[in-house]
Amino acid sequence: MAVYTSLSRIQIEQLLAPYKLGEIKHYEGISDGIENTNYRIITDTSNYILTIYEHFNAEEVPFYLQLLAFLRNHDIPVPEQVKKNQALGFWQEKPVAVFKCLPGQSLIKPKAHHCQQIGTALAQIHRIGQNFPSTQQNAWGAGWLQSTGKTLLSQLAKDDARLLQDELLFQQQYVLNTAHQSLPQGIIHADLFRDNALLSISNSAVF
Repeated sequence: MAVYTSLSRIQIEQLLAPYKLGEIKHYEGISDGIENTNYRIITDTSNYILTIYEHFNAEEVPFYLQLLAFLRNHDIPVPEQVKKNQALGFWQEKPVAVFKCLPGQSLIKPKAHHCQQIGTALAQIHRIGQNFPSTQQNAWGAGWLQSTGKTLLSQLAKDDARLLQDELLFQQQYVLNTAHQSLPQGIIHADLFRDNALLSISNSAVF
């Protein structure tokens, strides 16, 4: 379940009022996903997604919104943000953004050709993402792996702890290796699940 922040109709109307998106005909929480709260909103003008960022603050969210805009400008099918006077809204100090709803649906049992379409879309994102001018440290990169691994050592059996300690040491040496530092770097989609990618009627992948 990914609806961490429950909203009533009146609260959703308050959040959407500055966007002037028309009268709400239907709304529902979206259970797919694991990080943010998402609501599907149907108004008399169009369909929208209301996202409440549960784990990012106001300084972190703009990076992702700018990336989406950059990808859209390069014809990548990603959500388009609906803007008001400010780029972000807030609900109980949590950043909020509104997006136009993308067409398509997630598949419970994707087939090989669906995976091929997803792979093609990912390749386009990764190729174009190399030109995105902003950078950001990977929150779950080498530093996170080291610190998280070390917190687990005292909770493991002796043999398991030794195995993890050896692996942490190996990874630390590998990350500091000159060859590793010279590897290509760029924006990637590192959070791909069945339920956060859509297949449109034309059988092209959208994110």
